[in-house]
Amino acid sequence: GLCHGNRIAATAIARLDHIDRVFFATNSVALDAAAHRAIAQAASAYQAGAHEVLIAGHADRVGQADNNQALSQRRSRAVAQALQAHGVPARAITLKAFGEAQ
Repeated sequence: GLCHGNRIAATAIARLDHIDRVFFATNSVALDAAAHRAIAQAASAYQAGAHEVLIAGHADRVGQADNNQALSQRRSRAVAQALQAHGVPARAITLKAFGEAQ
């Protein structure tokens, strides 16, 4: 996983040739201000011509692998819902959730 201080990279939003990373606190699915900025930028890029937004969710390395996989999925869904709130249609969003192994 990608670490940034004591925060774990949970999702990478890929669009065009750029990747925005959204960080979550350990065991959290809450989106902070930086996450909302990254999501807004990805939505703007989609509306400027990107055909698809890929959300690749990653989990914490803390805790049980099964729980981490479920956490990764919840994080990916949280980002997808926020993208939809910014006008990105669900059909343009692809979700991938990875447990702690990737």
